[in-house]
Amino acid sequence: MYQSDEYVDMLLMYGEIRQNSHQAQRLYQERYPDRRQPTGMTFRSVERRLQATASLEMTWPVTSAHNEEVVLDVVRHNPHSSTRAIAQETNTSRVSVVRMLRCLVLGIVAVTSQAADRKCQGGGQQLQYMWGDALTDSMDCIGPNGSPYPEATIARMFRNGNGGSRLWGGERTGRAMGPLDPHLTQRTLLHNYQSANELGQTGHSSRTGRGGGSGVFNSRDTCSGTPSRLCKTRYNTTAPMYGVSLTSGQPVTIVQKFPDLLQQVVFEVCESSECDVVRGECTQTYVPYLFLVIPLGPVTLTGQDYVLVESGCVCKPKYATASSSEPSAISAIPHL
Repeated sequence: MYQSDEYVDMLLMYGEIRQNSHQAQRLYQERYPDRRQPTGMTFRSVERRLQATASLEMTWPVTSAHNEEVVLDVVRHNPHSSTRAIAQETNTSRVSVVRMLRCLVLGIVAVTSQAADRKCQGGGQQLQYMWGDALTDSMDCIGPNGSPYPEATIARMFRNGNGGSRLWGGERTGRAMGPLDPHLTQRTLLHNYQSANELGQTGHSSRTGRGGGSGVFNSRDTCSGTPSRLCKTRYNTTAPMYGVSLTSGQPVTIVQKFPDLLQQVVFEVCESSECDVVRGECTQTYVPYLFLVIPLGPVTLTGQDYVLVESGCVCKPKYATASSSEPSAISAIPHL
């Protein structure tokens, strides 16, 4: 705490150099080298105190919005200040300073937690080149670019037909039939995918499909003996909201408009790292899938672009000779 004559000198010096706190701090140090040296914020605080209370004496007012702004200003200029120093510079009790800073920390934690909850998570699928799922995430979730999903932009482009009937909202989309139930589409995709992959196999599939709602396909045991597949996998559908372009290597927004235009795709991911029966490792495979995206993609005039989708799992025997012709999903994407 400063003495009354020190506060007077600070105020006079602050006015002398036309309210430049940094120059006032240097000038005060030159004129009074033996005194306790105030910071630039102290000069501004003295002026505020005189304007607010018509007094230079230290008082301990109750916490107010003004005090909170002053405390935060001190912290911004010197994040390493102690609570005692902040209390002295802002004419606020130390207890109030601690309470303000605690509320500030709790507010930051709450905002960070809310932002994390709003991220496009895709039901926790953790796919390599796709984020979000329009069937499980909110349409204003935060994408990998840190911005909300452009739901309004997509709705406006869909309504305007993106320039006429040539693109999304054309007159040949069969709107008289109305949009299909997305969950019915999901169940149909899962059922057909399971049926197609069981053709030509002996016994039942050892894979597990997990759909939403009633579209759940439980895993079934194979006939006793050799399993029908060497790597355990899991498959499901997703309506991705973001992806990595296979042609440019840059993130793109995948168009999803519930329920009019949902681009669902079946993915299949590895659930084991080692093969059954054969000694080797399970390797994830991918296939390129064509999505309608924004910004307009380079593949066609309708704004489509390729994104890699998990397509299954293959077993690579430990002692097999690696083939140089095997493509790499990661190396296939430029600039990634």
